Amino acid sequence: MKKQKLLRAMELADEKFVAEADPEKQFSGAKLENQSKTSKKPIRKWALIAACLALVLVTNLVLFIPYGTNPPSVKQYASSEYYDIIQKLNVITYRQPDYKNNFEVFSEGLLFATGRGEAMDAAPQSPSEAPIENEMPSDINSSYHETTDNQVAGVTEADRIKRSDKYIYYLSGYQLYIYSIEGEDSTLAGVYTISGFDSGYDNEWEFYLSRDCTTVTLVTPNYNSDLKTACTTLISLDVTNPAEITEKGRISVTGGHISTRIVNGKILLMTNFRVILNGGKVDFEEEFSFIPAINKGEGFELLPVDDIITPETLSSARYTVVCKLDEASLGFEDATALLSYSENVYVSADKIFAANVYTDTVSVDNGNAEVVKSMTDISAISYADVEMKHLGTATVEGFVKDQYSLDEHEGILRVVTTTDGTLQKASAYNNDFDTVTVELLGTSASLYCISLDSYKVISSVERFAPRGETVRSVRFDGDDAYVCTAVQLTDPVFFFDLSDVNNITYKETGTIAGFSTSLVNFGGGYLLGIGVGDSWGTLKIEVYEELEDTVGSVCWYELDANYSENYKSYYIDRENQLVGLGVTVNRYSAEKYGNESEGRYILVRFDGYKLREVLNVELDGMNEYKRGVLIDDYFYMLSGSELRVEKISASTSVTD
Repeated sequence: MKKQKLLRAMELADEKFVAEADPEKQFSGAKLENQSKTSKKPIRKWALIAACLALVLVTNLVLFIPYGTNPPSVKQYASSEYYDIIQKLNVITYRQPDYKNNFEVFSEGLLFATGRGEAMDAAPQSPSEAPIENEMPSDINSSYHETTDNQVAGVTEADRIKRSDKYIYYLSGYQLYIYSIEGEDSTLAGVYTISGFDSGYDNEWEFYLSRDCTTVTLVTPNYNSDLKTACTTLISLDVTNPAEITEKGRISVTGGHISTRIVNGKILLMTNFRVILNGGKVDFEEEFSFIPAINKGEGFELLPVDDIITPETLSSARYTVVCKLDEASLGFEDATALLSYSENVYVSADKIFAANVYTDTVSVDNGNAEVVKSMTDISAISYADVEMKHLGTATVEGFVKDQYSLDEHEGILRVVTTTDGTLQKASAYNNDFDTVTVELLGTSASLYCISLDSYKVISSVERFAPRGETVRSVRFDGDDAYVCTAVQLTDPVFFFDLSDVNNITYKETGTIAGFSTSLVNFGGGYLLGIGVGDSWGTLKIEVYEELEDTVGSVCWYELDANYSENYKSYYIDRENQLVGLGVTVNRYSAEKYGNESEGRYILVRFDGYKLREVLNVELDGMNEYKRGVLIDDYFYMLSGSELRVEKISASTSVTD
């Protein structure tokens, strides 16, 4: 009935429209009424057809005109010194519309977009200052002792623990604790609470202790609410008198913390600055949103364009920013940024190597298929001179796991990557490469040797691991390289001889249970592996040695416990053949220790034949933040605000 009324209303509207539009019919309404029905029908039909056609035309214009797929123009910024960067960022950050036209929007019921707000988590409260049990007098004659197992000799890495011959310095959350070294009589000599941060990144904080033991330099990633971006701030503290610690200065760089190093009194600070997007777009009017900046004490200043290295084609809208500072004063010396670089950083004795992973597509089978695989560009920056310089870029297939996957030795950069690859075949129906995707190469591992004169690969061992395996850990040691690859809970460990880069040879263990997340040269011709055992939730520490034709497992230690994969959380003592780390014992095994806490610290010793337990004591807290150090015949363990000291003998096994 409603449909009939609607059609009738349309007919009446057509009659009125025709009558008003025809001059010959306007003089007499009676004449119009006396017209036969036969004469009205053709007019009404044509008018209705015309109206429908007009409606269809308008509907098509509204619904089916395609959205634009090209980035918007940025010519208005042509006068900016960053115009080249703006052009490239405009392309890589442009997101094509999710729908081709309004019809797709209507059909998906998305005519009205919904707004979403992002809420920042409340800043955590700083822990209250712990009481100082005794005030220690000023003493600037302390000697520095390294506690961190640095990757490169002479290149010091930040950590949560450092020590002199008189004090242990330990960072937990927002507080720096200083303990006297007096065995079981050790006491808290000083504590300092770091302030001035709105957001809690304190789980990532680390620090350095100066060689004269008078200055602590804190590395404190944080969030800057004014710039709306992550920053990394260095804070210099005077710790000459542990009972009266004072702040000396700060310097901040935009970007999340990647890593830091100290070499010959110079701090190398490396951050990852992400271009800030507003509504999925870059605000090129606000240069602080897409250019790294440094605050030397008088507000943030943009990095000059001459200090930014920009590749021809970008793979990401992020920078690796490198700053060189004076350790004593935090004075700024130089900075450089690599646009599109955002991955791992390795620091040698005089160079910084930054990695950029991207996807490459190669046409095969006469254009009927494509191979898609990961590639890595590795750029080298010299930091030894007053000004940092970009030296060159090398390219290898695959992607690197971490800093230990790279190593510089006698003018050659050695790199181990996980290689992958898929084959995309075109559909027989529409030549669409996205239609059919099949695995071609799978994952494996490759080793590359790169000349630092030409930045070209001069030798390689490609896909040496079984198909489907990925790199789990790497360690270089002079002419040797050790690689663990794994799929699920089985792995081989490879020993490479790199003494002749033109004739690289290697041996392996074959498939064994578990895998190592860290490989460590343990001295005496032994290799130490720390990782997962034959089941998830199991810690395995294993010792390997190179045999004539293979690599053999000497012994291993297992515990039903979870552990930290952060290498800095391990205590490595090659002289006494000790390894220590924090663990969380699984619930079904905790009962045997006779306590409610599952947090433990273990210390094991390799006696040449077996790994023997020296300590297994209760220690609460996050395993990643637990630290231990042997000083004389006492082993000091720290977690949170707790210090635990146990007397041991490195040559005797003792169990708690």
